[in-house]
Amino acid sequence: MNSRILDLGCGKNKIIGSIGLDNMPLDNVDFVHDLLNTPHLFEDNCFDKIYFKNAFKHFLLQYINKILSECY
Repeated sequence: MNSRILDLGCGKNKIIGSIGLDNMPLDNVDFVHDLLNTPHLFEDNCFDKIYFKNAFKHFLLQYINKILSECY
């Protein structure tokens, strides 16, 4: 069984085999969406793993908490 992986803020370096979401329409981005606009685009519990790497630096702590709460 394949894992469904979401890569939030993937930019140009999306994790292989994942669905990439970013706020910029870059080549590897599958969905363009601002992470601060909740709820996010996907149904609850549709991913096995969610990566949020290299994007933390772009958000204040209060916004990171909001994004992580939505992921949870």
